[in-house]
Amino acid sequence: MTPAPRQLALGFGGALLAAAAALSGPALAAGLLATALGGFAVLGNTVLGAYLLVALAQLDGIALLVDQRLPISLFKAVTALVLLSLVLTVRRHPLMQGRLRLSPTAMFTLLFAIWLCVSYLASDWQSYSYDHTKGFLQTLLLVPILGLTVTSPRHLRRMVLVIAASGAISAVFVILETVFGLRLLPYADEADVAAWLGAVRSAGASAYNPTTSSHLMAVSLMLALVMALYDRRGRRLWVLISLLCLVALPMMGARSGAIAVAMGIGLIGFRMRHHRLFPVVALGALAALVVAVLNAPDTLVERFGVLGDFLGEGDTSDRSLLRRLSYNQIGLALWAEHPVTGLGPGAYPVNYASDAFRWYPGREAEARQLHNAYLEVAVETGIVGIALFLGALLSAAWAALKAGLHPVTETQVLAQALGVAIAVFMFASLFMPNEDIKYTWILAALCARAAQLAGGWRVDTGQAG
Repeated sequence: MTPAPRQLALGFGGALLAAAAALSGPALAAGLLATALGGFAVLGNTVLGAYLLVALAQLDGIALLVDQRLPISLFKAVTALVLLSLVLTVRRHPLMQGRLRLSPTAMFTLLFAIWLCVSYLASDWQSYSYDHTKGFLQTLLLVPILGLTVTSPRHLRRMVLVIAASGAISAVFVILETVFGLRLLPYADEADVAAWLGAVRSAGASAYNPTTSSHLMAVSLMLALVMALYDRRGRRLWVLISLLCLVALPMMGARSGAIAVAMGIGLIGFRMRHHRLFPVVALGALAALVVAVLNAPDTLVERFGVLGDFLGEGDTSDRSLLRRLSYNQIGLALWAEHPVTGLGPGAYPVNYASDAFRWYPGREAEARQLHNAYLEVAVETGIVGIALFLGALLSAAWAALKAGLHPVTETQVLAQALGVAIAVFMFASLFMPNEDIKYTWILAALCARAAQLAGGWRVDTGQAG
């Protein structure tokens, strides 16, 4: 019997491991053994590597502790192993046997990746665009990776659990750091841990800034809330995750995160207004809102206060609001100059910092991204790029929400949860440059797969009668 390519790879890797361990000291051998065993586990079970990639997307602050001791990041190493595993098993994959088809989301993502390259080649700022383009294309790999590994409702449920649990873990870090004034994890950029009125905000277990981290946690919260309504067997766990996220989110001091969560809860309430638990949940949500308002951190209250002053009087002491105004004004001016191919991926910051816009209110001298994912994509990749970008996200959101409109099977419930989560995340992306972060494309891929897989096991639908 001829051994499979995966068996050959594992056997060859085992031989290399044995040789390396024999030639190294005890400490190095132990580390090498643990790393190799983890790599073999991913090679032997592709979906295991996909779960790890999804977990690391929000727990990248923890991954930084490992990255400091590796020549490449842990996320890139796992990505490479998952891709290798897919290549070794491609002949046996359902896609090759005609049992899977490409979703509109996958097609739009592929075209968007191609257009990123076109926009880069047409850019006058290629030296600024190269690293950003390369990183963006690497992030887009998540769509085919998840599309090829999430091939059953069981995989989809576990993916949703991984995202929700990641948010709960991050919430614990936020609570500990805020209550005890600790800094438990390193950050990729210490300047990203923004302060307001002298209070340093926590980003939890994420390496992103606190505002972006709040958007990731909002996704975890939306998934947990929907699953708590429908999943009777796991309801206690989903409620626990929801409570942890609800406690932690206000502590992060992110206005956009709080607004997105409020919008998401409203969307859940509207879509599930016929659920038999809806009255109880609505009263509980109202009580939680009152408690949250009464116990909100002073920094968050102050941030909403200056937002009210800005909207009412057009004046504010909060320079972040003025910066956001200038981001969009400068973005519209730049888009008008390069409407078709855009400036090139990642070229907005250098143009923002140019002398041409030095008099805009709130503009700062250093290069900064446009805090609006959709306008930034339009500015950097032109009208074609934003059309393909929106095509990928909207097709995924629409497919998932449609598949979960009247949930009867567990997969339809998962589609509903993912549809609500991506809708909330897309709304939050109006206020941050989320277009190239991992969750954008993880959610798009999972929503598309949920819509394709809808029609699994019977669950607690919660319908009266």
